Amino acid sequence: MRVINTRTQQYNDLPRGEKYAILSHTWETDEVTFQDLHTPATARQKTGFQKIEGFCKKALQDGYSYGWADTCCINNESSAELGEAINSMYKWYQDADVCYALLTDVDTTSTSVCPLEEQLAKSRWFTRGWTLQELLAPKTVIFFDNNWNILGTKATMTEVLARLTRIDGAVLSGDAPLSQRSIAQRMSWAARRTTTRVEDIAYCLLGIFDVNMPMIYGEGEKAFIRLQLQILEQSDDHSIFAWPIDGTGKQGMLADSPAAFRGTAGIGSLYSRRGRPSYRMTNRGLSLELPAVPFAVDTYLAQLDCCNALNGPSSRAGLALGIFLRRLDEDDQYARVEYNGMTFRTISQYIDRPRIKFNIRQREDRAMLRNQKDSFNGFCVDGDFLPPSPQKLGYPPNMFIWEKHTRRMIAEAREGFGDVGYLAVNLGQIRVIKLGFDAQFNPVCFLAAKAGLSNQVVGYLNPKQNLFMLTEGLQPTEEGNIQKYGILERHASDMVGWSKVLNDRAHALEYHQGLWAVKGDRLHGIDVVLENPRSTLSQKLFHLQITREYLDNGKEWRVSLELL
Repeated sequence: MRVINTRTQQYNDLPRGEKYAILSHTWETDEVTFQDLHTPATARQKTGFQKIEGFCKKALQDGYSYGWADTCCINNESSAELGEAINSMYKWYQDADVCYALLTDVDTTSTSVCPLEEQLAKSRWFTRGWTLQELLAPKTVIFFDNNWNILGTKATMTEVLARLTRIDGAVLSGDAPLSQRSIAQRMSWAARRTTTRVEDIAYCLLGIFDVNMPMIYGEGEKAFIRLQLQILEQSDDHSIFAWPIDGTGKQGMLADSPAAFRGTAGIGSLYSRRGRPSYRMTNRGLSLELPAVPFAVDTYLAQLDCCNALNGPSSRAGLALGIFLRRLDEDDQYARVEYNGMTFRTISQYIDRPRIKFNIRQREDRAMLRNQKDSFNGFCVDGDFLPPSPQKLGYPPNMFIWEKHTRRMIAEAREGFGDVGYLAVNLGQIRVIKLGFDAQFNPVCFLAAKAGLSNQVVGYLNPKQNLFMLTEGLQPTEEGNIQKYGILERHASDMVGWSKVLNDRAHALEYHQGLWAVKGDRLHGIDVVLENPRSTLSQKLFHLQITREYLDNGKEWRVSLELL
């Protein structure tokens, strides 16, 4: 480690076991460089020499024969040395016996001086990226104004520093190691800080996350992406994904800069007894498995093992953060999205949700994201098979909205989204049409004649209105009994017992004539002829079409049922 001899102001290698002081400051114009200090006469002509001279004088007074300053102890003309220094800098500050933080824009001797905390709040030192690690790493930090007058220490100014930096006092005092703070919390400390070069906002955080990576100046925002990938190689803390996208149009799981983590100081990581599946970056994007359930059309609600720790009792109650992941046209591709302005949704971490594998590219082609806006959660019904004033059925009563003027059946977005709802119809002997989505967002349609309404005592047909009335809630059917259950017991998420489709013709359920259960494709919909030659419906056939249509504000499924 190259250091400055505080007596001669010339370079030395630090002797093994020798204590040293280290300087923290913000770079200004005309700093003394590594090359300058080789020629004392040249160095003294620079404005920045006063800073080095004052640092050496103060260190010598305090009994330190050696000191380190980044402006002149690193040969910035050597990319190899610069990369080594940046990867080692946190440790150098951590191992220093004392750190002198020089705030050149704070003056306590002026007659017009304002209160100290106000001056500190305006100081550039608290806005720069590199000074964050220079505050956190050393055990002892002494703050000085521009005339080397002592302002206080990290220990005596903990409360003030906590207010200025939004870093909790336990971390500043050293009572809590950085590893006890989530990734989102640590990122939030840098959210309002800046660096001269775009890449440095990532490089200045290496030590705070205890990672190493090569320097590639010129890569721009990719540096911060690389930093997060490096963190993911040794951490499974989900809070790295818990940044609000806030309408920025980002589709990836990784943020472009620490600024995305503003407001995440309260995001804490949750303990996972089962452990978390590993994740990695692939040519299909970031590949990871998360517990998730359908929430709306094409949209999953995926659980992160983190919570808003500022909520106190809520976090102890086992509430986790859920994010919205929208399925794209490729079956294994997803994008992170807002849903109706929401970035997160609080969900219970104790519910056992199935794990789904998501591949999420950091950048999606805009054409692939076509029509990926918040969409209608349902269907638009065409044709004359509805009565003039169609009766809405469903459980609970507010499960879906029926818009008579647009003929749209719209479901509430909700965890476990599947069934959209029922409508009473009048087409031949068809009495009820039920629409919904399976867990893969494929459209599902149930059609029932009177014989297919129910074999169970869970509802009844009102003979006066010829409408089916519900008396109990819906439950997913069991495989052993699925064939005999009527339309009310059938659920869009059922995995068994679908109508046979042969040669584009769908036959009624083998053991329950008068009931069809047809599942389509999430991109291409349904286009089948329904027949039931063995039923009491004689030979009447129906043509069912459910097609996907794109609108200005989303998409919808258009339903058409025609008597042949």
